[in-house]
Amino acid sequence: MGAKGNRDFISWKGQKMWAVKGQRRRPSSIKIEPATVLYEYDGPRIFTCDVGGKLFLAYQCGEDEKRLRFLLVPTTSYAIWTLVKGYQDLRSMIAVKGARLVDLAYDGETQSYWDVSVLDIPHDVLPKHGVMLWPQHASIVRPFSISNASASNFSTVSLKRKFSYAQSF
Repeated sequence: MGAKGNRDFISWKGQKMWAVKGQRRRPSSIKIEPATVLYEYDGPRIFTCDVGGKLFLAYQCGEDEKRLRFLLVPTTSYAIWTLVKGYQDLRSMIAVKGARLVDLAYDGETQSYWDVSVLDIPHDVLPKHGVMLWPQHASIVRPFSISNASASNFSTVSLKRKFSYAQSF
């Protein structure tokens, strides 16, 4: 398992928990509770949550015997809708400014909290480009994404009309 002093940096699965690059914040200043669970396997792995009145997408990107590590990125209900319907992949959803990393104990208590850049997170703990929320979305043809909609002669306004909020996920 490793030296006794490094015990909490070795995952029970044998993977090392990486050192976080970012601005550390007070752990008590954030409470994470899933609002809508989008993917679950032995607990919520991808979900939405409300933090300080703002909507975030939470993506589990690490764990060890003491904690679960989640990447939180600001989002909108429309962006979540595009993810759920298969019009956007996970990597595109999390590659945004304003990201946070949160370490949660298994009882749900916040242990650590950082403001981070997604660029500073190891690539092997993030979803690969093109990975969708659900496997059935893998074959959906996506001729454009929200980020390059104007380059495809589609405006965000026309996308919102085409995929109205009235359609629920």
